[in-house]
Formats: sequence, C-alpha cells, structure tokens
Amino acid sequence: MDKEEAIKVFFEKFGINLQEDKLSLISKILRSLSYIPYENLTKCEFAKKIIVSPEELISNFFRFGAGGTCFPIVFLLKNILDTIGVSSSFILADRTYAQASHTFIVAEISNQTYILDPGFFVFTPVKIESGRKILSLPQGKLEFCFSGNTVSVSTIFDNGHRKFRYSAKLSKASIDDFISAWEKTYQMEMMNHIIVAKLVNNALIYIKDNHIHVIKDGISKNRKTHWEEIEQKLSEMGIDPKLYNKAIKNLFDPRYSTNRSDM
Repeated sequence: MDKEEAIKVFFEKFGINLQEDKLSLISKILRSLSYIPYENLTKCEFAKKIIVSPEELISNFFRFGAGGTCFPIVFLLKNILDTIGVSSSFILADRTYAQASHTFIVAEISNQTYILDPGFFVFTPVKIESGRKILSLPQGKLEFCFSGNTVSVSTIFDNGHRKFRYSAKLSKASIDDFISAWEKTYQMEMMNHIIVAKLVNNALIYIKDNHIHVIKDGISKNRKTHWEEIEQKLSEMGIDPKLYNKAIKNLFDPRYSTNRSDM
C-alpha cells in the first residue's frame, strides 16, 4: 500500500467526505485522528528506521491499533493536508525539557490561519488571533496565548494555577529541520519509558510503564497496576497488547519479565 492508497483508506474508514467545506473537512480529519493513539510502543519495537511514513502509520493503526508520537502523527496530517490541497506548514515547539521537542501544523483554511495540534490531544482547529483563547478539553482547560508571531500554551486549573506546556514561533520549519527534530526525540528521556495515551469516552487514558491515569474534566486519577490489567486496558483502547509486551521486553528485560504479573 503506497501513500495515496493509505490516505484513501483513511478517508474511507472514517467516512470523510472530501466535498465538505474545508473547515468542516479538517475538523472531521482531526476528530478521526483522535482514534489513533499517542504511543511510543512502535518507536521501541517496530521502528526499523526513524521516519515512519504515513502509509506505515495508517497500516499499523488498522492492523494493530498502533499510532505514534507527535512527529509521525503530524507528519501524517501534513501529508493528508497536501492531498486535499490545503496550504500548511510544520511548526516546531519548545517544551520545558527540550527545544523543538513538540510539533504541530499551521494551516490556511478559508482565508484564516489555524493551529492543528493532534499530538497534544487538541482535535479541533485553533484560530490564530491576538490575545488568549481557552479550550475546554477532557484533559482540562488549555490556554493559547498569541502575541505577534508566537504562541504559548498552558493548562489552566480551577484554582487559578497554570502549567506551561509549550511555546513556539509560528514560523515554518523546513522538512530537514522537522526530520532533524524528529530524530532527536529518540534520544529523549521518554524513550526510557512506555507511554500510551488515547481519548476514550471523553476521558484521556494515559499509561506510563505500570501506571494508569484516567483524566476527565481536568481531574486525574492514577494508580499503579499490573500487566494483566494493562493488557485489558490496552484491548479496551483498541491496541494489540502484544505491542506493549514486546516493548517492555526491549526496554526492561530482565528487570521486567512478561512472565511476572506484578510490574
């Protein structure tokens, strides 16, 4: 399956009507991307090369329920936008732990400019306009502060506190800079852990190693658990548990063995 065929399958499986107006069409595409999990399992197991093509990501999703981290998901989105004739650019964003460690898209839609950020579980276009914009998401309230050619994104808590998430200059990143930043993510601390996250029934399910977090309306409940429950939870999320099994063997053997029920 080549890229064109894979994107066609993506449209067909999610019932995407290419005749809709562009804003409605892209909103539907983003909602469809919410079914693809954020995960580094495929980084640990499948990635025989660093760059995961759109056709590989789509194939792995429909075969195994696999997904990717923000870079392969955004790379897929960029290729989809190119296919439907929407002008868009890669943007590299800085997080507290590293520069250019997050990525999203800026797209021109119906003479307006929008941020498209599925890698941060934002599955609706965010219009770029001066000032503050707050989105109420399952994981909480996310504030976008636009000033000149920059954006700063933070989580806003009910007690008034805020937590910085990322900032970026809204300047186009070249494909070479995008791929270079993607390659560097393989050296980040997150690669020492298993991470899986997906929206399920208006809640964000977040798994890190042997901990399960359920985040809804900004409230997080988390607990340590064992392999059997994680296996069940992954199945409920539509993800083949074998991916997790292989990834923990790659990362944690012999300390973590798939024969042990308590991780």
